[in-house]
Amino acid sequence: MQRDQLQQGLQYAFFTDMHRIVFWYDAPGYFADALPELSLDGVQILNMAGESTLGVKMRLELDEPEAPTLLYFPHAELASEEDWLLDTIRRYNESTLAEMRTDYVIPLTTKLASYVEKLEQDKGASTSAAEAKGIEKELSKLYKQQAELHTFDEKLRHYADQRISLDLDDGVKVNYGKFGDLLAEMKAVTGEKAG
Repeated sequence: MQRDQLQQGLQYAFFTDMHRIVFWYDAPGYFADALPELSLDGVQILNMAGESTLGVKMRLELDEPEAPTLLYFPHAELASEEDWLLDTIRRYNESTLAEMRTDYVIPLTTKLASYVEKLEQDKGASTSAAEAKGIEKELSKLYKQQAELHTFDEKLRHYADQRISLDLDDGVKVNYGKFGDLLAEMKAVTGEKAG
């Protein structure tokens, strides 16, 4: 690939397709020397060789959520379990919330209900008042957890049914807002103070 073709392709990605972040994996590292020669007005170019991917992730999401950025990796794409940049926004799709319900929330609800049922049976079979009182205390906590989990599941189901799509180019704040009260308040995530 010629450098002018590379330049044109990157300009198209940023200025025609309007991508905010472009991930460029160059396994042999052939183009590392060409990075300083690229002319992409307003686009920051980060050579990720030796960079902390977690640090860059935090910088792009919290400090520079609107900055167009080319992330150049002089290696092959990492396995998902090793990639700090492969977070909720990169791997999220419209079915993620539904999968969250079926993979985590519903099984947890079932396990919690089974444990409550077992404790209720234990309480009924208890011969000691102290033991029954201890079980009652534990059941009280579990009833509250069940109520909280039920409320969360209802909200999760509501948003899962909407099949919300995210656009990495919109930034964290815009995408975060699409989930209403399902997630923690934005200031709890960004550390910004109200007012």
